[in-house]
Amino acid sequence: MTNNKNLGEPKPVDAATVILMRDNSQVGIEIFFMQRHHKQAFMGGMYVFPGGKLDKEDSVLDLDDHIKGFTFHEAKSLLNEPELDDEVAVGLFVAAIRETFEESGALMALRSSGEKIDFSIPEVQICYNEYRKKIHNGEMTMKDLAEKEGICFTIDLLTPYAHLITPEGAPKRYNTRFLLAQVPEGQRTIHDSVEMTDSLWTTASGALEKHYAGEIVLSPPTLMIVEEMSNYSTVDQLLFCISPDNIHTVLLQHYAKDGESALLYPHDPDYTIPEFKIQSCPEGKSSRVVLKDGIWRTMCVEDSDVSK
Repeated sequence: MTNNKNLGEPKPVDAATVILMRDNSQVGIEIFFMQRHHKQAFMGGMYVFPGGKLDKEDSVLDLDDHIKGFTFHEAKSLLNEPELDDEVAVGLFVAAIRETFEESGALMALRSSGEKIDFSIPEVQICYNEYRKKIHNGEMTMKDLAEKEGICFTIDLLTPYAHLITPEGAPKRYNTRFLLAQVPEGQRTIHDSVEMTDSLWTTASGALEKHYAGEIVLSPPTLMIVEEMSNYSTVDQLLFCISPDNIHTVLLQHYAKDGESALLYPHDPDYTIPEFKIQSCPEGKSSRVVLKDGIWRTMCVEDSDVSK
């Protein structure tokens, strides 16, 4: 549960991000990354997952005929946020599907008959490319799309994974839910070439290698999540280990000392926000992301390190 009094100003904006995955029998889990346009004020030039802020049109409760997978009330349980309004909870899942469609071209949906939407068929691809542009431009809502094409959004394909809040003092602050999803059969990913300028599929270890070599730049939260995902070899193995009970709200904290700039996670010994503090550090898990030589790097700092 979050407490706005302790989150500073401006108030974090609700947002959703989707970590698109696919199994590769030779290299393991591959993850989809997109590069934000370098002129964008927030994370310009960085490689991120598809996602964005919750729009008013996402939080509508009359989409029940076009949602497959769970009830509105269950959305709060899956996010492990029982205090959320139903509209916001289900809206976050809709926003995740919408933003993923806008930015990557992949649409988590089926026809009402249960048939897949096959983008390998040229006329289908052309049609949905137009819908994608209209939704991005605000000329069409997800509800409009669902009613026009007779489709259901497969929200059950989304598995909540993490919940992060931008640190106090940042010029733009987001209250972001990270969700895992496999690319639906018949879909393909193509970055939008408007907000995004490049994209790639690579393994978690491959993304880390490129990041530390300076070939790509991962944002600190993305870096931490990719490091965690590098411990899994298949999508099923990763999903098996996920539970709503393990998803907790994480308010990141800025840290600066002796010229070091870092973002602290609640289990770091230098973290000082009581409402979010976690006393024990999970074994082997990084506790902060530090900017060194122009590159964000993960570190595991224990109490014994601080006392030295």
